[in-house]
Amino acid sequence: MDTAPTGRSQHALYVVPEDPGTAATVLGAALEHDGPVLILTADVESAVSLADVVLALHPDRPVLAATSTARARRVARDATVIVGTPATVLGLVRATALKLDPVRSLVVAWADLADADLEALMAEVPKEASRTIVVSAGNPAVEAFVERYARRPRRVGGDEAVSEPAAPTAIRYVTTAAATRPAALRRLLDEIDPPSAIVHVHSSASEHAVRATLRVLGYAGDDAAVRVARGPATVNTTQLVVLYDVPLDAAELHAATAGSPVHVVALVEPRQLPRLRALAAVAPLTLSGPTARARTREATLRDELRATLEAGVPSRELIALEPLLAEFDGIELAAAALHLLDRARSTVVVVQAPAPAPAPIAAPPRPFIERSRGRDDRPPRRDDRPARRDDRPAKRPFTGGPRKARDDRPRPAGAGGPPSRDKRSGPPRSEWAERGERLTHSRRPAPRNGSGGGRGRPPARGE
Repeated sequence: MDTAPTGRSQHALYVVPEDPGTAATVLGAALEHDGPVLILTADVESAVSLADVVLALHPDRPVLAATSTARARRVARDATVIVGTPATVLGLVRATALKLDPVRSLVVAWADLADADLEALMAEVPKEASRTIVVSAGNPAVEAFVERYARRPRRVGGDEAVSEPAAPTAIRYVTTAAATRPAALRRLLDEIDPPSAIVHVHSSASEHAVRATLRVLGYAGDDAAVRVARGPATVNTTQLVVLYDVPLDAAELHAATAGSPVHVVALVEPRQLPRLRALAAVAPLTLSGPTARARTREATLRDELRATLEAGVPSRELIALEPLLAEFDGIELAAAALHLLDRARSTVVVVQAPAPAPAPIAAPPRPFIERSRGRDDRPPRRDDRPARRDDRPAKRPFTGGPRKARDDRPRPAGAGGPPSRDKRSGPPRSEWAERGERLTHSRRPAPRNGSGGGRGRPPARGE
């Protein structure tokens, strides 16, 4: 909480309408400080507009319109005046791209005082920094905000009595953005094409923009059919009055429309509509540009239907629609058909091309391994291993003659030759392997008398 300093307070509360002219008055006092200045506003468009005002007042001061946290964090260190929304500035503070300790002047210009990001920034701003609160109208919420963050400020505006115009003025308005007001003025003059018109402004920046637009359209000089008026203008009868800047009060509106013009059109931003409605009865004005484009599309559709009817109505469609004539009128059926046609045309079908077949993956080359004469999976012989002695006896040569066929028939016990395979004792090898036991065969000697179990000794040769 800030305590009120002795003498003149360093805090100020301005109750003025949102306008570039009043912004210049408010920011002029806040920019007298040499230290960094932080200006918080409602949206990005307001940030850009206030940055232009600051540059017009002090062209030599580095100004940054923080419209994006990612972009502003790279250049925020070089700026002495930063203008942005509370969310964007808080993002710069959290990213350590902006430090609030050096700030010596804080301006809250027509911002949402109930914003949580604004509350977080107000709590971090140094207490010795001056605070300027700018609002369009006073209310209990404003008083509570001022009591928390700028106690006992100097109050400017808000207490003057507002004089009502002699007769209610009917005004039509065109909503536009601050950056597109020159284009909206050009479209308005093309739409109405008045023989005479006056464009009212109350700031030097607006006057410069209007004069540049009128010069391009061929209205140059003070005797042109369309002129620029700033401040109290001479009352002349004219057909069109364009309020390029929204009047600050009812007296200014009455002075601008005193010549009884045929048409009064205001170019307003959406946030300025409440102030304009408080001054006069307003109604929106829709320019014919979008309407003309829509009519052109409908005329093209009617030409397509006309060509189809002249070529001959298909019999299939008549048969399909004939039962519906008992329930609906023909124009209703045609309207439903047009609705289906528009829906079908507005549906974009994205056909994806089939993905190309993946290229075959070549197998990696197999390394060459020199193999020995033995088994294929035997590793090559190392150089440090001694060579194998080939001292095994050679095979007996074949002497010729027919070989004796092997007799695999089972032999009775006591007969010569190896025992029969089906007479062996013990489980088969598969069962031994399943048990995980070691395959061993006992060679117990057979009894001499030939009795007893087990496998007998094979008879000796000659027995």
